[in-house]
Amino acid sequence: MSEKILEKLKTDLETAKETNDLTLSNIGQIVKEATSKIVQELKFNKEMSEDLADDVMCTVTATLKELGEDTKENIKVSSEAVIDGVNETLKKQYHEKNQNYKRYIILYQKR
Repeated sequence: MSEKILEKLKTDLETAKETNDLTLSNIGQIVKEATSKIVQELKFNKEMSEDLADDVMCTVTATLKELGEDTKENIKVSSEAVIDGVNETLKKQYHEKNQNYKRYIILYQKR
């Protein structure tokens, strides 16, 4: 599944370049969204985190290099977006699980 998301990441970066919308902010948003989708769809664990970051960053740097946009700033924004995407998605997943546990406890106590 992550292959489809990585391919979409590449396509989104290429489209942004074609429409002259390859800004630092847009690069960050594209990378963050792709990272979040991968984390949501896969059972994320510590061992996976390095592979995920590597896959996303390899896709981003290769695509930016092909587009002639592999500047230090673009790469930095991309790496920060990977971290933000992972953190935000894991926090959301934690919050959802925590809410489910609270509901379960309440139901259990009512018995």
